[in-house]
Amino acid sequence: ERSDAGTPPSHLAGDVPFDQDPGAWRGWAEGQLNEFAQREDTGIGRTNSDDGDVMPRRFCLLEELAEAEHGFGDGTVSYGLQDKFDRRMLLWDASIVGPLGSALEDRFVNLIVQTGPQYPLEPPRIWFISRVALSTVSQETGEVQRASVPYLRNWTDQGTIRGALEAMRASMSN
Repeated sequence: ERSDAGTPPSHLAGDVPFDQDPGAWRGWAEGQLNEFAQREDTGIGRTNSDDGDVMPRRFCLLEELAEAEHGFGDGTVSYGLQDKFDRRMLLWDASIVGPLGSALEDRFVNLIVQTGPQYPLEPPRIWFISRVALSTVSQETGEVQRASVPYLRNWTDQGTIRGALEAMRASMSN
C-alpha cells in the first residue's frame, strides 16, 4: 500500500512502531525518494576548480556525510543525517559547542540543517532547535537569517555544511 499524498501508508502512521514493520516503511520511503530523484536536476553540484567539471549534488553530500561520520576538527561542531535511508540527504541534525568566552560557553546547541534541491548552488537553511539570543537568528522561528551571516550571504558552490556550522559558531562569539 502506497500513499500518493506524501504520507506513509495508513498502517504505518502511528499504529505500528517502525521497528515492527521497517520493510513497509522503507518501501513507501523509496517511492517518495524515487519521485524526488526523477525531479532532481543532475546539472546541480559543486564545480571542480581544476577542470570545471561539476560534481553532482548527491556526490557532494556523500562527501560531506563521510567527513561528518569520520570526525573532523576539534569536535566543537558535529552533524549527520537525520534519516540514514534518506537518499536525498535533505535533513541533517547538527550540534555546536558554544565558544569560550561567550554567553553560550560550553553549552551544546542543537540545530537542523536543510539542504534543498539546489544545494550546493544555494546555501542550506539552518534552524536552531535550542533557544538562543543571537542577532543572526529569528526569535520566532529559530531560523538563521542567511543575509546576516557572511559565510551564507557570500555562498558559492564550494560552501559546505561544516563551513556553515563553523560560521554559526564564530557568530556566537560576537
